[in-house]
Amino acid sequence: MPTESASASGPVLDSKILGLRKWGCWVLILGSVGSAAVITWMTQTQNFDPLTRLPSGYQSPILAIELARTGPELGEIFVDNQEGGVNREVFRRQIFEDWFFIGAYSITFLGLIGFGYWKTGAGKALALIAVVLIAVAAWHDVRENRGILRAIDTPAAQLTDATARAIRQPSLIKWGAIFSACVLVGLPTLVGATGGPPARGLARLAGTVLVIAGGFGLYAVFLENPRIGIAVGLILLGVTLSLAHAFLFIRGARTQSAPAP
Repeated sequence: MPTESASASGPVLDSKILGLRKWGCWVLILGSVGSAAVITWMTQTQNFDPLTRLPSGYQSPILAIELARTGPELGEIFVDNQEGGVNREVFRRQIFEDWFFIGAYSITFLGLIGFGYWKTGAGKALALIAVVLIAVAAWHDVRENRGILRAIDTPAAQLTDATARAIRQPSLIKWGAIFSACVLVGLPTLVGATGGPPARGLARLAGTVLVIAGGFGLYAVFLENPRIGIAVGLILLGVTLSLAHAFLFIRGARTQSAPAP
Protein backbone atom coordinates (compact mmCIF):
# COMPACT_ATOMS: atom_id res chain seq x y z
CA MET A 1 0.00 0.00 0.00
CA PRO A 2 1.20 3.59 -0.57
CA THR A 3 2.85 5.43 2.28
CA GLU A 4 0.26 7.64 3.92
CA SER A 5 -0.01 9.99 6.85
CA ALA A 6 -3.15 10.78 8.80
CA SER A 7 -4.83 14.15 8.64
CA ALA A 8 -8.18 15.62 9.56
CA SER A 9 -9.33 15.33 5.97
CA GLY A 10 -8.33 11.66 5.65
CA PRO A 11 -5.26 9.82 4.34
CA VAL A 12 -2.63 11.92 2.63
CA LEU A 13 -0.24 10.35 0.12
CA ASP A 14 3.45 11.18 0.43
CA SER A 15 4.76 13.74 -2.04
CA LYS A 16 6.43 11.25 -4.42
CA ILE A 17 3.34 9.05 -4.75
CA LEU A 18 1.12 12.12 -5.02
CA GLY A 19 3.30 13.43 -7.86
CA LEU A 20 3.28 10.08 -9.66
CA ARG A 21 -0.47 9.76 -9.37
CA LYS A 22 -0.96 13.32 -10.63
CA TRP A 23 1.23 12.42 -13.60
CA GLY A 24 -0.84 9.26 -14.10
CA CYS A 25 -4.06 11.29 -14.03
CA TRP A 26 -2.94 13.64 -16.78
CA VAL A 27 -1.52 10.83 -18.91
CA LEU A 28 -4.78 8.91 -18.44
CA ILE A 29 -6.79 11.94 -19.56
CA LEU A 30 -4.52 12.49 -22.58
CA GLY A 31 -4.68 8.84 -23.64
CA SER A 32 -8.43 8.60 -23.09
CA VAL A 33 -9.14 11.69 -25.18
CA GLY A 34 -6.88 10.36 -27.93
CA SER A 35 -8.48 6.91 -27.79
CA ALA A 36 -11.99 8.37 -27.93
CA ALA A 37 -11.05 10.51 -30.91
CA VAL A 38 -9.59 7.55 -32.84
CA ILE A 39 -12.54 5.28 -31.97
CA THR A 40 -14.91 7.96 -33.29
CA TRP A 41 -12.79 8.34 -36.42
CA MET A 42 -12.74 4.58 -37.06
CA THR A 43 -16.48 4.22 -36.43
CA GLN A 44 -17.35 6.99 -38.89
CA THR A 45 -15.22 5.50 -41.68
CA GLN A 46 -16.63 1.96 -41.60
CA ASN A 47 -18.61 2.58 -44.79
CA PHE A 48 -18.53 -1.01 -46.02
CA ASP A 49 -20.13 -1.64 -49.42
CA PRO A 50 -21.52 -4.24 -49.68
CA LEU A 51 -22.15 -4.92 -46.00
CA THR A 52 -19.70 -7.38 -44.52
CA ARG A 53 -20.86 -10.91 -43.82
CA LEU A 54 -19.91 -11.58 -40.25
CA PRO A 55 -19.65 -15.03 -38.63
CA SER A 56 -22.30 -15.88 -36.04
CA GLY A 57 -21.96 -13.87 -32.83
CA TYR A 58 -19.81 -11.07 -34.23
CA GLN A 59 -20.91 -7.45 -34.28
CA SER A 60 -17.59 -5.86 -35.28
CA PRO A 61 -16.04 -6.45 -38.72
CA ILE A 62 -12.61 -5.65 -37.27
CA LEU A 63 -12.89 -8.26 -34.52
CA ALA A 64 -14.28 -10.76 -37.04
CA ILE A 65 -11.27 -10.39 -39.33
CA GLU A 66 -8.89 -10.55 -36.35
CA LEU A 67 -10.30 -13.93 -35.29
CA ALA A 68 -11.02 -15.45 -38.72
CA ARG A 69 -9.91 -19.09 -38.83
CA THR A 70 -9.80 -19.83 -42.57
CA GLY A 71 -9.04 -18.19 -45.89
CA PRO A 72 -12.64 -18.59 -47.13
CA GLU A 73 -13.85 -16.91 -43.94
CA LEU A 74 -11.65 -13.91 -44.73
CA GLY A 75 -13.15 -13.82 -48.21
CA GLU A 76 -16.66 -13.83 -46.73
CA ILE A 77 -15.80 -10.87 -44.51
CA PHE A 78 -14.32 -8.99 -47.48
CA VAL A 79 -17.40 -10.03 -49.54
CA ASP A 80 -15.07 -10.83 -52.41
CA ASN A 81 -17.75 -12.52 -54.50
CA GLN A 82 -19.40 -9.21 -55.45
CA GLU A 83 -17.85 -6.91 -58.04
CA GLY A 84 -17.45 -3.23 -57.31
CA GLY A 85 -17.03 -3.73 -53.56
CA VAL A 86 -14.83 -1.37 -51.62
CA ASN A 87 -14.45 -3.38 -48.44
CA ARG A 88 -10.75 -4.15 -48.82
CA GLU A 89 -9.99 -0.45 -49.09
CA VAL A 90 -12.22 0.28 -46.10
CA PHE A 91 -10.26 -2.27 -44.08
CA ARG A 92 -7.00 -0.71 -45.31
CA ARG A 93 -8.19 2.68 -44.06
CA GLN A 94 -9.20 1.13 -40.73
CA ILE A 95 -5.70 -0.27 -40.31
CA PHE A 96 -4.19 3.15 -41.05
CA GLU A 97 -6.37 4.65 -38.31
CA ASP A 98 -5.53 1.79 -35.95
CA TRP A 99 -1.85 2.76 -35.94
CA PHE A 100 -2.91 5.87 -34.01
CA PHE A 101 -5.11 3.80 -31.70
CA ILE A 102 -2.20 1.57 -30.69
CA GLY A 103 -0.38 4.64 -29.38
CA ALA A 104 -3.50 6.07 -27.75
CA TYR A 105 -4.46 2.98 -25.78
CA SER A 106 -0.84 2.42 -24.74
CA ILE A 107 -0.76 5.93 -23.27
CA THR A 108 -4.11 5.29 -21.55
CA PHE A 109 -2.78 2.18 -19.85
CA LEU A 110 0.39 3.96 -18.77
CA GLY A 111 -1.84 6.55 -17.14
CA LEU A 112 -3.83 3.86 -15.35
CA ILE A 113 -0.59 2.25 -14.13
CA GLY A 114 0.77 5.53 -12.77
CA PHE A 115 -2.54 6.55 -11.22
CA GLY A 116 -2.94 3.30 -9.30
CA TYR A 117 0.71 2.84 -8.33
CA TRP A 118 1.57 1.23 -4.97
CA LYS A 119 4.81 2.13 -3.21
CA THR A 120 5.54 -1.47 -2.21
CA GLY A 121 7.52 -4.33 -3.68
CA ALA A 122 4.32 -5.96 -4.90
CA GLY A 123 3.04 -2.66 -6.30
CA LYS A 124 6.25 -2.04 -8.23
CA ALA A 125 6.13 -5.59 -9.61
CA LEU A 126 2.50 -5.20 -10.72
CA ALA A 127 3.31 -1.91 -12.43
CA LEU A 128 6.37 -3.31 -14.21
CA ILE A 129 4.52 -6.41 -15.41
CA ALA A 130 1.62 -4.27 -16.63
CA VAL A 131 4.02 -2.05 -18.62
CA VAL A 132 5.59 -5.14 -20.21
CA LEU A 133 2.14 -6.54 -21.06
CA ILE A 134 1.11 -3.32 -22.81
CA ALA A 135 4.36 -3.35 -24.79
CA VAL A 136 3.63 -6.97 -25.78
CA ALA A 137 0.08 -6.03 -26.76
CA ALA A 138 1.23 -3.08 -28.89
CA TRP A 139 3.88 -5.17 -30.68
CA HIS A 140 1.43 -7.96 -31.51
CA ASP A 141 -1.14 -5.37 -32.59
CA VAL A 142 1.46 -4.21 -35.12
CA ARG A 143 1.97 -7.84 -36.26
CA GLU A 144 -1.78 -8.31 -36.53
CA ASN A 145 -2.16 -5.17 -38.65
CA ARG A 146 0.62 -6.30 -40.97
CA GLY A 147 -1.16 -9.64 -41.37
CA ILE A 148 -4.42 -7.90 -42.25
CA LEU A 149 -2.66 -5.71 -44.79
CA ARG A 150 -1.15 -8.81 -46.41
CA ALA A 151 -4.62 -10.37 -46.56
CA ILE A 152 -6.01 -7.21 -48.15
CA ASP A 153 -3.34 -7.41 -50.85
CA THR A 154 -3.96 -11.13 -51.47
CA PRO A 155 -6.41 -12.14 -54.25
CA ALA A 156 -9.50 -13.97 -53.02
CA ALA A 157 -8.47 -17.29 -54.58
CA GLN A 158 -5.13 -17.17 -52.72
CA LEU A 159 -6.49 -16.49 -49.23
CA THR A 160 -5.50 -19.52 -47.14
CA ASP A 161 -5.85 -20.75 -43.59
CA ALA A 162 -2.24 -19.68 -43.07
CA THR A 163 -3.24 -16.13 -44.06
CA ALA A 164 -5.95 -16.16 -41.39
CA ARG A 165 -3.63 -17.72 -38.82
CA ALA A 166 -1.06 -14.95 -39.35
CA ILE A 167 -3.74 -12.52 -38.18
CA ARG A 168 -5.47 -14.57 -35.49
CA GLN A 169 -2.41 -15.68 -33.51
CA PRO A 170 -0.96 -12.21 -32.83
CA SER A 171 -4.49 -10.95 -32.22
CA LEU A 172 -5.09 -13.51 -29.47
CA ILE A 173 -1.73 -12.67 -27.87
CA LYS A 174 -2.61 -8.97 -28.06
CA TRP A 175 -5.98 -9.44 -26.40
CA GLY A 176 -4.53 -11.78 -23.79
CA ALA A 177 -1.90 -9.18 -22.85
CA ILE A 178 -4.45 -6.34 -22.73
CA PHE A 179 -6.87 -8.27 -20.52
CA SER A 180 -4.06 -9.40 -18.22
CA ALA A 181 -2.95 -5.77 -17.90
CA CYS A 182 -6.53 -4.81 -17.00
CA VAL A 183 -6.43 -7.17 -14.03
CA LEU A 184 -3.07 -5.78 -12.90
CA VAL A 185 -4.13 -2.11 -13.12
CA GLY A 186 -7.54 -2.83 -11.60
CA LEU A 187 -6.24 -4.58 -8.48
CA PRO A 188 -4.29 -1.60 -7.02
CA THR A 189 -7.23 0.71 -7.69
CA LEU A 190 -9.63 -1.73 -6.08
CA VAL A 191 -7.55 -2.56 -2.99
CA GLY A 192 -5.52 0.61 -2.47
CA ALA A 193 -8.18 3.30 -2.98
CA THR A 194 -7.52 6.51 -1.05
CA GLY A 195 -9.26 9.84 -0.55
CA GLY A 196 -12.72 10.70 0.72
CA PRO A 197 -15.68 8.32 0.55
CA PRO A 198 -16.85 9.39 -2.96
CA ALA A 199 -13.35 9.00 -4.44
CA ARG A 200 -12.74 5.67 -2.69
CA GLY A 201 -16.09 4.30 -3.81
CA LEU A 202 -15.51 5.38 -7.40
CA ALA A 203 -11.98 3.95 -7.37
CA ARG A 204 -13.16 0.60 -6.08
CA LEU A 205 -15.94 0.50 -8.66
CA ALA A 206 -13.48 1.29 -11.47
CA GLY A 207 -11.04 -1.32 -10.18
CA THR A 208 -13.79 -3.93 -9.92
CA VAL A 209 -14.95 -3.30 -13.49
CA LEU A 210 -11.39 -3.49 -14.85
CA VAL A 211 -10.68 -6.75 -13.02
CA ILE A 212 -13.96 -8.26 -14.25
CA ALA A 213 -13.22 -7.05 -17.79
CA GLY A 214 -9.78 -8.62 -17.66
CA GLY A 215 -10.98 -11.92 -16.25
CA PHE A 216 -13.91 -12.21 -18.64
CA GLY A 217 -11.72 -11.16 -21.56
CA LEU A 218 -9.13 -13.84 -20.77
CA TYR A 219 -11.94 -16.40 -20.68
CA ALA A 220 -13.12 -15.19 -24.12
CA VAL A 221 -9.56 -15.31 -25.48
CA PHE A 222 -9.17 -18.88 -24.24
CA LEU A 223 -12.35 -19.81 -26.14
CA GLU A 224 -11.35 -17.63 -29.14
CA ASN A 225 -14.89 -16.28 -29.33
CA PRO A 226 -16.59 -12.93 -30.05
CA ARG A 227 -17.32 -12.31 -26.35
CA ILE A 228 -14.03 -10.43 -26.50
CA GLY A 229 -16.18 -7.54 -27.73
CA ILE A 230 -18.17 -7.57 -24.46
CA ALA A 231 -14.95 -7.44 -22.45
CA VAL A 232 -13.78 -4.47 -24.52
CA GLY A 233 -17.00 -2.67 -23.62
CA LEU A 234 -16.28 -3.34 -19.94
CA ILE A 235 -12.77 -1.91 -20.37
CA LEU A 236 -14.27 1.28 -21.80
CA LEU A 237 -16.60 1.49 -18.78
CA GLY A 238 -13.71 0.91 -16.39
CA VAL A 239 -11.60 3.60 -18.06
CA THR A 240 -14.53 6.04 -17.93
CA LEU A 241 -14.96 5.41 -14.20
CA SER A 242 -11.20 5.82 -13.74
CA LEU A 243 -11.38 9.16 -15.53
CA ALA A 244 -14.11 10.33 -13.16
CA HIS A 245 -11.95 9.20 -10.25
CA ALA A 246 -8.95 11.03 -11.75
CA PHE A 247 -10.86 14.30 -11.85
CA LEU A 248 -11.88 13.86 -8.20
CA PHE A 249 -8.27 13.05 -7.32
CA ILE A 250 -6.93 16.15 -9.08
CA ARG A 251 -9.51 18.34 -7.34
CA GLY A 252 -8.63 16.79 -3.97
CA ALA A 253 -4.90 17.20 -4.58
CA ARG A 254 -5.36 20.86 -5.39
CA THR A 255 -7.38 21.32 -2.20
CA GLN A 256 -4.62 19.67 -0.13
CA SER A 257 -1.90 21.83 -1.70
CA ALA A 258 -3.84 25.10 -1.40
CA PRO A 259 -2.29 27.47 1.17
CA ALA A 260 -4.23 27.90 4.41
CA PRO A 261 -6.10 31.24 4.70
